[in-house]
Amino acid sequence: MKRFLAVLVAAFFMSGIQAERWIVRHGPPLGKLPPQARNVHQFKYLKATVVETADPDALRRLPGVTSVEPDTIVTETLLESTARIGATDAWSAGYEGDGIKIGIIDTGIDYLHEDLGGCFGVGCKVAGGGQFVPITPHHIVVRL
Repeated sequence: MKRFLAVLVAAFFMSGIQAERWIVRHGPPLGKLPPQARNVHQFKYLKATVVETADPDALRRLPGVTSVEPDTIVTETLLESTARIGATDAWSAGYEGDGIKIGIIDTGIDYLHEDLGGCFGVGCKVAGGGQFVPITPHHIVVRL
């Protein structure tokens, strides 16, 4: 879900009004958008749509909309995020995650990274997973 957590903010001028991107979560399919709003992306497997508009309140008034959030870039380092999620408190209390299994729904990980064990499958830190998006020449792996 990195797409939800780390997406680009785009600003453009529509009829002279500065518009921003918003992530609109909805139950039933999103109906007709207000004037001067543009559907940028409809997620295939999520009940969410990215919309450009200068009037997010108009989106909030649409039937079936459960939330409207800014579509922003999220940049936070591990040093910042560990304290924010309470990891430092857990570590101080002696919890280090031994024997804990977790599931991650994400747009992807680099299981070859040394912090993730460098392998995939039985006996690896990343024991399983699935590919739900076709790999195309547009996919690029960046190792930091």
